[in-house]
Order: sequence, then structure tokens, then C-alpha cells
Amino acid sequence: MDLMKLDLFQQAKYKESLKRLESAVEVGLNLLDNIKSTITSAKEISAVASFLKSIDNVKASYSSRKPIIGVVGSTGAGKSSLINALLDHESLVPTNCMRACTAVITEIQYNHSTNEDEKYRAEVEFIKAAEWGKEIRILLDDISSAGTTNIDINGESPVAVAYSKLRTLYPDISKDDLLKGKHTAQSLAHDPSVAQLLGSTAKVSASTTEEFEKCLQKYIDAKKSEDDTDEKDESVAHWPLVKVVRIFVKVPVLDTGLVIVDLPGTQDSNAARSAVAAKYIEKCTGLWVIARIVRATDDKIAQKLMGQSFRRQMQIDGTFSAVTFICSQSDIFSVTEMLRAMPDGEKAKATNKKLANLELELKKLNEDPQAIKSRISELAKLIESREKDIRFLEAEIAGTNPYGEGKINFRSAQKGNKRKQRAAVVVARKRAQRTHDESEDSDSSDSSEEELETADGENEEQLTLEEARQRLKKLKEQAAAWDEKAAQKKKSAPLKKKKNEVEQEIKDLKVLLQFECLDFRNRYSTPNIQRQFADGVKEIDEEMAFERDADNFDPDCKMRNYDEVAQQLPVFCVSSQGYQRLCGRLKEDQDKKFPCFRNAGDTQIPQLQAHARSIATSMRQGECRSFLDNLSQCLTSLMVQVVLAAEPLKMADDLKEMELAFLETCVLKLRKGVKGTLDHKFSRWNERLKLDILDKFPGAVRFASDQATETVAGWEKPKEEGGLVWSTYRATCVREGVFEGSCGPRDLNQELIAPLMSPFSVSWEALFTKYLPKRIDAVADDLARQLFEFQAGIQKRQAITKTPTYGMVAQQTKSFAEGLKNTTAVRTELSFGQKDASRLFLPPVNEAMSGIYAICGKERGKGTWKRMQEAMRSYIENHRQEMFEKATTSVEVRLVQMMDHIQTTMSTYILTAVDSIDQDHRSMIEGKNIFETFVAVRKELQSILEGADERLQAIAEAPDDDSDLPKPMGLRKPTPPAPSASAPAPEDKKPKVEVSFDIKPSAFDDLNRASSIKAEPEN
Repeated sequence: MDLMKLDLFQQAKYKESLKRLESAVEVGLNLLDNIKSTITSAKEISAVASFLKSIDNVKASYSSRKPIIGVVGSTGAGKSSLINALLDHESLVPTNCMRACTAVITEIQYNHSTNEDEKYRAEVEFIKAAEWGKEIRILLDDISSAGTTNIDINGESPVAVAYSKLRTLYPDISKDDLLKGKHTAQSLAHDPSVAQLLGSTAKVSASTTEEFEKCLQKYIDAKKSEDDTDEKDESVAHWPLVKVVRIFVKVPVLDTGLVIVDLPGTQDSNAARSAVAAKYIEKCTGLWVIARIVRATDDKIAQKLMGQSFRRQMQIDGTFSAVTFICSQSDIFSVTEMLRAMPDGEKAKATNKKLANLELELKKLNEDPQAIKSRISELAKLIESREKDIRFLEAEIAGTNPYGEGKINFRSAQKGNKRKQRAAVVVARKRAQRTHDESEDSDSSDSSEEELETADGENEEQLTLEEARQRLKKLKEQAAAWDEKAAQKKKSAPLKKKKNEVEQEIKDLKVLLQFECLDFRNRYSTPNIQRQFADGVKEIDEEMAFERDADNFDPDCKMRNYDEVAQQLPVFCVSSQGYQRLCGRLKEDQDKKFPCFRNAGDTQIPQLQAHARSIATSMRQGECRSFLDNLSQCLTSLMVQVVLAAEPLKMADDLKEMELAFLETCVLKLRKGVKGTLDHKFSRWNERLKLDILDKFPGAVRFASDQATETVAGWEKPKEEGGLVWSTYRATCVREGVFEGSCGPRDLNQELIAPLMSPFSVSWEALFTKYLPKRIDAVADDLARQLFEFQAGIQKRQAITKTPTYGMVAQQTKSFAEGLKNTTAVRTELSFGQKDASRLFLPPVNEAMSGIYAICGKERGKGTWKRMQEAMRSYIENHRQEMFEKATTSVEVRLVQMMDHIQTTMSTYILTAVDSIDQDHRSMIEGKNIFETFVAVRKELQSILEGADERLQAIAEAPDDDSDLPKPMGLRKPTPPAPSASAPAPEDKKPKVEVSFDIKPSAFDDLNRASSIKAEPEN
């Protein structure tokens, strides 16, 4: 019988369209369900039971990991407005130009509900009772520290913030009672209106955005009570109790599985929210930093927003490439200032000159039409009178004896008062001059007074024949001149069509000019921000290099390619409001114009949406391909059994024994080879881990211990020298070392461990983000080569002994070999494992410092500041060594566990592959029929497998309509082995099959760090 093929499965796997890939996955899942229901009746057979387990494993391998984009930025930068624009909603996330609105972590993801009443859904998770009790104690401590004096409760001081939070939840509470300490943490925490929410999750759903926003407002709106009269505030908000809000909405930017998280910051006085925010940042696939464009290029805002400790952590993680910088409010600028600042040769300057010429032309067209009409009428009368005079003189001259002495009595047809006529002309001229004083075609050249003088003359005069002829000539000349002037005036009269055309062109040019100014600033801002970001990375590198070895520090030695760091930073200059207006939203701002945008694309919001989708698309593409790899391998194994059951090989017993013995030798050699490769490589990797990281821990502990005393001394310095005033010091201790005061956020624990990480930070990044990923790829290639060599040896033997074979069994070996080359899952495990380990330095320090923080926070009365300083210095002196040793020990344990797990994962995969290959070849040689007693099952399974490829025909042959999307990072396309005598014979042209490592993926994939790296020989 003909072999069953999986060609279309391979074609579908290489689709770039996420829609096509996910459709292929859906077909594959349905196919597995059909197979499972078919063979379940034969599950008492061990081989069938094994296949059922394999099917379950393949289905489980398709995880729905969700990429997370964390959005951070300073107050007023427009985070919420940006998120609303990304979601194509006007106000799904609340915004307010007067105050900070989002005081809680807000997570937005796709809504899969088909219920119309749940078109918009939200889950509001509240903090636990213990967490709220802890925060109440901090808030009450802040208030009590102010004494019983009358304090300002409307400011931004810790006392004002504490009062605002408590009043938000307890509207009946009295300011005086709080100042006098009449309320305890226990009584407030057990208040029924609050206690019923703690530890719970509220669910909100609505069919319209208006209803949804209204229901959600009280949970995430941070409006502060401005009631200073202690009257009851009926509008109770619950945001101080909220841990995280999850919003579910159907929008295109989220349909790829993307999760957008609005992070208020990691310095929240609420420890629970701060921990959640930090966890999100740890798991973020992308981190978007938002700043107003007017500040972005001048204030080095990227460095300030991320902070030094956060950038240090990013260096350890190797995740600088995960950052995207967004300049908001790009529509706010001055054209005049832009034109003054930009160099010559910019398009905007040429456009501005053309605009000035058109505006001058419009002024001419706007000349007073009544004055022009009056002048034309006046000239018509003059022309008419001259024509009458001309006709009279021509007749008189024709009837006069040319030799006679007689004279002609001539009376001009121009009658009336000369003074009035002259005045009328002058008034008309002045009116036209006032209307357009710059007109080059004014009446000043009409010489009207001369014309009237000539025209009027005397009422009657006698002319000789010659004088009449001269007068006739002059009259004709005047008539022609006036006729020409009248034609010019008619020609210069404002034409409505021409005027409208000029006005429209001016309007278009103004839009173009503003866009060209905006484009200039965007082009100017982008490289500046990229350079500033790279400078920030360089600054951290140099600081840590100096701390590591000050004597040998060389500032001219570059630790990385900073030009490349700059170029890789994505920068978007966006206008959320401009985009919303162009999309027909923000109707209450109809009077607000955004002339600098010709279309929605000029706001760069569509480009940012595409950028967000590409992050999720890359991850989902990898997930789909990994599943299709595993599916192909599972189907191939089933096909082998079905084919053998229907048409077993007929081989003599002695030949079978010979072939089985040869197979056993080859498999034993293969097992020994792959095990030796793994043992050798992991031995080298663990040695490198010990040399680069673990052996440096003792020195790092000594260095951090020495620096700890200096760090504590720095806290005691004057404020202008980077120290803390006593009130801020105390407030920070009350909050276990983390507080944002008037001088900005401080994390004393991070400041203590920063020197601990300096001695190995560079080698940490190099080991986990460069060295090991490359070596993992290299060992995968080596193992794949061994599988190919094994199969080549089998085929060579069969060619010599003339043993019949099936190409499908050889293809299964290729499937496993090619699957080894997809190391995405292993490198993801490495990435998140080392990230998790790097964050284990902090918890032991937090735990060790909690006691001294409590002691300092309880200090009161005279001499408080001095006692706090002495207690902190004494504690650090006595406990610093032990504290840092515990921190490094916990990290060491985690790193060793991670490496062991990666080794186990790779070993399990390759040894399972060897077992499967061995089993398939044995089945072929022995001719075993696992469906011998289940003929009907085999026939039904055969029918399903023979039609498997056809299920994907429409998907595989369809055009790849998302071909512009980026290829998933970290997934290397399979490449066939180099042709050689020992290579497997190419039996067909069908694409190679990949099978990914069957490990449980991490919660989120760090796509920005996973890059395709060619295998290199290990040094």
C-alpha cells in the first residue's frame, strides 16, 4: 500500500499568517480527538495506552502563553489615553487631564465571551486582609507623625496621601479623630464595608462602554476627597483595596493573545500592588516607556522613568531590547519655533514660502468687489461718451469742404458737474486702495483727473478741420485706453471659483506645513532618544565596571556595541487625541482641531498597534509550529503501526535475529553517543557557571559588606548630597525600605544589594543571554547529526542485505532530528530561570532588614533621628555578612536547579526519541501488529490517518495573507544535513519535520531576547 503522507502539515507549519497557523492547530486538535476516541477501546494493549498518553502530551504541549506589554510613564504622560487609542475606545480606561486616574494595576486582554451582555467584562481583585491591615498601620503612622497640629490635607505629602486614602474608604472618618489617634488599624480593617471586599474578586459586565465605565469607575478612579469639612462623602471608591483590575474587551490589537498592563509604578506604598507590578515587569515580553515629547529629548526621561536600579536589573536580565519608547502628545508644537529651529533645505521651509505667496494672491482676490464694479461702470460711461464724440466729429469732418475756411461747432457728450464727477472717481479709488493697499493694480495710474479735464473741457467750442482731426485722434486713443482699463478691471475682479481654489490650496498647505514640522521633530527626536537610551545603558555598564574593579577601570573600553543598542530601540511619536478625533471619537472636542494629521497613520497609533500585534504574533507563531511539530511526530508513529498491521514485512527468522542484533548495536551506540554528548556539554556549562558566577559569590559578599556601611552612611547625609531627611528616612523604614518621597523613589534594599551584583553582572549577562543560548543550539545540532548518522547506518545495512524497509520509519528519525533544532522552549526556560534567580538576591535582604526597619519606624520623641542612625549602623555592622551570604546561597541553589532541569529536559527528549526510533524499527523487523484483535479499530484509524493531510488542504494552499508579519524569533527553520556518504538517502522533496522539546513552557515568553543564533563550536 502507498505510504500516508503529511506534506500539507509541513506546508501549513511554514505559514506566516497567524490565522492560518491557528486554524491548522485547530484541525490538529480535532484530529487528535478523533484518533483518541477511535483507539480508546483498545487501551488495554500497552502500546495503544502509550499512544493515548502521547496524544494527551501533544495536546498539552499547546499552551496559551500570553505576551505581556507593560506600560510605564510619569503622571500626565498620557498612558491611559494611549491605551484607549490602542484599544480603539474613547474611555475604556479612565483619563483625566487634571489628576492621576489610574492608581491601580490595570490589565487588559481579549474577551472571548459570546454573551452580548458581557461584551465588556472586568474582574477586580482585592488585596487580602493581612495586606490591608499592614497598609493601614503605615497610613495611620504617617498621620500620627504629624502630631495634632492642623495640617494641609490637600497636598501631596505622606500625611495628605494617607488621609485621602482613608477618607476614600471611610467617608465618615474625622480628620481630628485621625490626628488624635482615635482609630486603630484593627478597628478600621474590620469595618464591615471594607472587610467584605478583602480577599474577594468582584466581577463587572455590561453591553455598552458607558454602562461599563460607570460600574468600573469606583474601582480604579483615584479621585481624592477634597472635602475638608468632614462631611460624609457618598461616592465611596475602592481603589485603595484593589490589587489588580482585569478588563476583557473584543478589540483587534488583543485578538492575538496580547495582554496590555497599565502599571502605575513599582514604588506604590501598597506593598501588594508594588509586588504585583514588579512581577509583571519581570514577566513582560515588552516594556513601553511613555513620556511627553516636549520632555523626552531634553530631560533624558527614559533614564529617569526606569531608574538606576531597574536599569541594573535589565542589564542582568539582558532585556534592554524589550524596551519601546513612546513620545506622546506629538501634536503639541509651534510652527514658528519649528521653522526657526530647522535647517535650510527642509521641505517645511519651501512649503512655508509657497504658502506666503498664496496668501498674498488671496489678498488680491479679496479686493473690494464693489469698488472694482464702480470703476468699471465709470469707465463704461466715459467710453460711451467718447464714442458719441467720435461719431459726431467723424460726421462733421466728412461733411466739411477740405479747402474751406469754415469751423466745426463741437460740444462733448460728457455732461454734468466736473467737480462731482472728479470727487466720485477719487472716492472710488480710495475705497479700492483701502481694501487692498498692496495691490499692484491700483487706480493711481488711471489719471482720472486728467481724463475728466480732457473729457469735460468747455461745454462747446469751435474747431478747425485740422483741430477736429487731432481731437478725433485723441478721442479714439482715450477710448481705446479706457476700454483696455475696463478689460483689466474685469479680468482682475474676484472670481469665486479661483478664490475657492486658492483658499483650498492654502488650507491644504497649512496641513502639509504642520505635518512637515511634526515629521521634522519626530525625525529629530527619534535618534536623540535612541542615543540617550544607549547612553543610559553605557552609564550602567561603566558604573558596574568601576564598582567591580576601580583600579583597572578603562572608560574607553566599550562593553557592548552602543550604536547597535540605540538603533534597536523602537521609538514612536504618537498623538492619542489626534487619532481618536480622526476616528470620529472625542465628539465633545469637536472644536479642537488637529490640522497636522492628514490621516490616522500620521498619528503613528496604527504603527504602534501593528508593533504590539507583532510581539504577540511572533510568540503565537512559535506555539503553533511547536504543536504541529509534535503532532506530526505522533501521527507518523501511528502511521507506522497502521501500515505494518496492514502489510507486515515478511522476513525469515534468522534474518530477523540478525537485523535485530544489528539494530541493538546501532541503538546502543546512539544511546552512548547522545548521553556522552549531553554529559560532556553540561559538564562544561556547569563549569562555566561555577567559574563565571558561583566562584565570584564569596568576593561579592565581601565587597557588598564593605559597601554596606558606606551605603548606610549615605542615607544620613544632607538631602542635597543624596541623603534622606529624618522624616523621609522614618517613612521609608515604616514601608520596609521602599518609599517615594519629595526627592523621588528610594529602595534601600536595592541600594544594599547593588554592590553585591556588581562583581558578576557582566559575566551573568554574557553567560545566560549569549554563551549558553548559542551552546544549546550547538548541542542540539550535534544530537541531530547523531540521529541522522544512525538512520544512515540502518539504511546502508538494509541496502546491503536487500532488506525491505519503509521510508516512513526513516522519516520518523528525521522528525526527531529536526525537532532538536527548535530550541525555543529550552532557551525560554533558561531565560526565565536566570531572571527568577537574579531576583532571589533581594528577598533575604528584605527579610533580614525587616527587623531594623521596624525598630527605626517606631522611634518617637527627642533624639529620634540620632537613635535611628545608630540603630541602623549597628545592625548593618553585625548582620551584613550573614545577610548577603543568605542571598547568594538562595541564588546558587536556583541556578543549579535550573541547569539540572534543562539537562533533564534535553536528556529526556533525546532518549525518548531513541526509544521511539528503536521501537519503530523493531516493529518493522518483527512485524508486530498491535491491532491484531482490533481490526475495526485499525481500519477506522487508517481511514482517519489517510485523510489527515486533506483536512489541511484549504489552509496549506491558501495565500499567506499576513506575510508582512515578522518571523517568530528563536525558531530556527530546519535545514537538511550536508550531503555525504553516510547521510540518509533523500527519498522525497517534502519539507522537514520539526519536533520541539516536550517541556512545560514558562508563563510568558521573552521573545525580545530569543533570537536565531547559528550554532558555534564551543570554546
